[in-house]
Amino acid sequence: MENNALDIIAGLLADRKKLLLHRFDEDFVQKVLNQQMQLCACESESAYVEHLLKDEKFIESLIQKLLNSHSEFFRNLLIFAMVESVILPIIYNRTDSKHELRIWSAGCARGQEAYSLAMLVDQYLKLQPNKKVTRIFATDIQENNIAKALLGKYPITQLKNLRVSFLDQYFRRSGDYWQISGHLRKIINFSQFDLLNENLQAPPNSLFGEFDLIMCSNVLIYYKADLRQYIIKKLLKSLVKGGYFICSEAEIGITSGTRGLRQINAYHPIFVKTN
Repeated sequence: MENNALDIIAGLLADRKKLLLHRFDEDFVQKVLNQQMQLCACESESAYVEHLLKDEKFIESLIQKLLNSHSEFFRNLLIFAMVESVILPIIYNRTDSKHELRIWSAGCARGQEAYSLAMLVDQYLKLQPNKKVTRIFATDIQENNIAKALLGKYPITQLKNLRVSFLDQYFRRSGDYWQISGHLRKIINFSQFDLLNENLQAPPNSLFGEFDLIMCSNVLIYYKADLRQYIIKKLLKSLVKGGYFICSEAEIGITSGTRGLRQINAYHPIFVKTN
């Protein structure tokens, strides 16, 4: 896309939505813009800019694609199996002075990842009663995503990776949707949070961070290289020594060279903080 058209689009997003286009990976931005031009049948960049100027819905559509809210329950079954069988037993059975176990789902979209973690925690505590209070914090940059996460209603098409037992225990039918149980909604603290906010280190509701597990999956890949490293370092500061950091398989290369993080093996995007 020509610089002039890109500058106009960047200005529109900044002025109307406070979204800074220069933060995003250039190849990703170009891919999104090409897709949006095709969707509105624009044959030229100037025609697409005209669409944006005339109708707010095209700006909203562009923002939704840039901020990519796609997620699923138990999106990567193998990773969640590792959380269930390896990570939770380790962090719950540590003999430290902490009375509270803390988990952060950073970039939680509409809550599927956070609720998936909450189900595994609930199952673990039913089998292995533990005195530690567990708190799960879930954040996303988009307020409308947080509103939908708090509502906790999902179409059946988004529940494909759920075990039948989990569907029975944690959901109830509500018209064309399935409603998350109030029990799970109570143990997750959802809030809007920008990982690039220089004034905040962690979700304000978490007060002091000190998370035992942070999951930030399919977030880093959309930003420029320097901002990816900024986000990783911010998350690391909020992670306790020996705590676990989980990204996506596509982000292993981005994360693997980070000082203070050790990948647990060559196959999984799971890292442990070493200092």
